[in-house]
Amino acid sequence: MDYFTFILTNNVLPIFLIVGVGAMLNYFFNLDVRSLSRLHLYIMVPAFMFNQLYKTEISMQLLGSVILFIIIFLFLLYIIGHSVGKLLKDGKSMENAFANSIMFYNSGNYGIPLITLAFKNDPIAISIQVIVMIAQNISNFTLGAFQASDKGDGFKQTLKGIAKLPSIYALILALSLRLLHIDIWQPVATSLDYLSQAMIAVALLTLGAQLTSTKLDFEWGVLLSNVIRLIGGPAIALLIIKLLGFHGLLAQVLFVSAGLPTAVNTVVLSLEYDSNPDFASKTVFSATLLSAFTETILIYVAQNFIN
Repeated sequence: MDYFTFILTNNVLPIFLIVGVGAMLNYFFNLDVRSLSRLHLYIMVPAFMFNQLYKTEISMQLLGSVILFIIIFLFLLYIIGHSVGKLLKDGKSMENAFANSIMFYNSGNYGIPLITLAFKNDPIAISIQVIVMIAQNISNFTLGAFQASDKGDGFKQTLKGIAKLPSIYALILALSLRLLHIDIWQPVATSLDYLSQAMIAVALLTLGAQLTSTKLDFEWGVLLSNVIRLIGGPAIALLIIKLLGFHGLLAQVLFVSAGLPTAVNTVVLSLEYDSNPDFASKTVFSATLLSAFTETILIYVAQNFIN
């Protein structure tokens, strides 16, 4: 019960409060949702990803283990996402939107505080989740962006679309500066901190604004996405964990993390590329709400049955 109360009050409720503010603002002032999403996509996200890659110090052995897991995990979810997406028979764009909804999850503003509580501030557990968050952000704004922009116009045209995203260049710059041991000028570093800290709020406000123009009715596609993301994700993760021989804290954190709700950034990408934003909004909204129950169960299972 303590876990449920914590998840509800510290993870789900704050998210929905900001989403509610976004919805109210759009209702009263008719916000330009596309401009909000572009502010997030072209300014906040690159700053956040640059900061995370430039500043985070992580053990290479731990990094290798988590990255291997993420690659296999995303590959399997990619296959499942596109297979189920085809069954929806709603076109290539919907197939890609469905795949994004199960592949990319809220590993940062939801995942890190959740893991911090569940594993009692263990620095290794937090480091594992930070690696997951970075890997998820990189894959979301490369592969996820590719899928969101792919509407059957051809590989070259789709590639041109994602080449415009500054996040890719922010990653390259951050890695280059780290390898060359170059310090960032302090005023620039401070500005990047301010921008990256605003990322979560802008994404949630955008989600709230989008939801006011979304009809929240029942959809089989949304239900399937929620089931695969919240229940199928951990089941697949457990299989990979066993195959790779992971155990202890690493296995527990990856298992719990694999059941986090669909990433808010999937809505931002869907808005930017006009790729089923209503579907993306519904999956994020419903998965986040349902995760208060599913994550409580996953934490219990991880701590009592995974060793």
